[in-house]
Amino acid sequence: MPSTGALRQQLYRQRKKRGLQCIQVEIRHAEIQALIRRGLLVASEASTATAIRSALYKHLDRTLA
Repeated sequence: MPSTGALRQQLYRQRKKRGLQCIQVEIRHAEIQALIRRGLLVASEASTATAIRSALYKHLDRTLA
């Protein structure tokens, strides 16, 4: 079983190969509310990091693609 560091490095290399970069983003309550208003986030899931991440991906796909 690989060490935690080795696994983290492997995942980093996989993301880099796919052209992805992992960053940490702070998001304001007002921005979460805007995602809800735009129908990108369900209000009941607004405190879930996974749901917020998904909503941000949808927003970026719509605005940058």
